[in-house]
Amino acid sequence: MPERICPACYADDTEAIDSVNRAELTRSYRQKGIDVSAYLHGTSIALCHCNYCELGFFDPVCVGDGPFYEQLQTQDWYCQDDKQEYARAAKLIRQDCSVLEVGCGKGAFRRWLPESIRYTGLEFNDEAVQKARAVGLDVRKQRSRSMPPQAIATT
Repeated sequence: MPERICPACYADDTEAIDSVNRAELTRSYRQKGIDVSAYLHGTSIALCHCNYCELGFFDPVCVGDGPFYEQLQTQDWYCQDDKQEYARAAKLIRQDCSVLEVGCGKGAFRRWLPESIRYTGLEFNDEAVQKARAVGLDVRKQRSRSMPPQAIATT
């Protein structure tokens, strides 16, 4: 079995804990009016867990584009302000940190953080970027790879 590397901490101490059949996932999204077939590769997608940093991630990586996220935003279940992972992640962030949230949507996670936290969000969806900026958040429409290293670094 090929080695899976954690996309957050690059540890190789990861394991597959579940899998999703590609055809079933495609069918499920299609019933909601969203075609995800172009974004999914292989016959199944593994839900993985990093034993070092505890990140949950999918393998292979499935990356959507702007139009995909615009379609998702029309779904009531997609844009939630109170996700359980927000509370868990907020507890792990020190008061003196900077946070870069990749795929931040309208920036709902920001309100879980103390005001002292420096926050920047990255998002593809124009509507979500506008909503975040309307409430004063620093949200940019760009990929994380285009961020200068000093913008990503934490103190």
